[in-house]
Amino acid sequence: MAGVGRQVIFYDQVGCGNTFLASNNTCPSPEQLTVDLYLRQIDALRDALGLDKVHLYGQGIGGMLALSYAADKQGTAGGVLSVTAASTASSYSQLMTDRRAALKGLGTAAEAALLAADDAGGMSAEAASALQQYTQQYVCRSPAATAPSPAGCARVAAQQRSRRCFDALAGGRYFSPAGALAGWDAQGLGLSSLQETPVLVTRGEFDEVAWASAQQLAGLLPNGQLAESAGAGSYQHIDAWEPHLTCIEVHLCAAEGSPIPKTA
Repeated sequence: MAGVGRQVIFYDQVGCGNTFLASNNTCPSPEQLTVDLYLRQIDALRDALGLDKVHLYGQGIGGMLALSYAADKQGTAGGVLSVTAASTASSYSQLMTDRRAALKGLGTAAEAALLAADDAGGMSAEAASALQQYTQQYVCRSPAATAPSPAGCARVAAQQRSRRCFDALAGGRYFSPAGALAGWDAQGLGLSSLQETPVLVTRGEFDEVAWASAQQLAGLLPNGQLAESAGAGSYQHIDAWEPHLTCIEVHLCAAEGSPIPKTA
């Protein structure tokens, strides 16, 4: 998107990625890592950079935060021109349901190992192997995820640099609702305020988020659209980055009423 002249701001949430470099390796206490904090972080970012109007892109639970922020700002009234919610379920409990359904595709042994690890808060060798299998099948199908030196967000995930954020928002669990997002449900956001704000819901063909869940979320939106990336898992921006970015660029241009760049 930067290649067609857009200003693209990629930022890490507090307690995640490179935020420790900006805070002398400190982090707020776990009880301070709330949904409200992460929404206020977007405000702080916009204020610092003078971003009066923005398009929001969120992947997974980032899509949940993007939708919460857009609804809170009443969409275009608060300068949110559009939202892209990639691999985002209609509720956190639905995400857990989808993950458990996907887990059954790995076989009973892998399913049992991962559910036991999720309950225990630890990772056995069997669970670690099953998690890698789950990731390759549903999350990131690209060799980039399993390379000796993974690229981009796959590298951040491999280095566990998002652990504090994950523990706060997801309660350290992957297959059971826990943490600050446990009760998140798009139906309670007041999405009617997004009448003038187009929202693109996307998923990968092999996504852990089921097609029916993505459809449900899109159906809750007054101005929602749904798209699927062929051959991709949840990390569409890695598995199918070129068609995914093209789809998003078309979405952004439609929201702005601007022509689509020839390179998009």
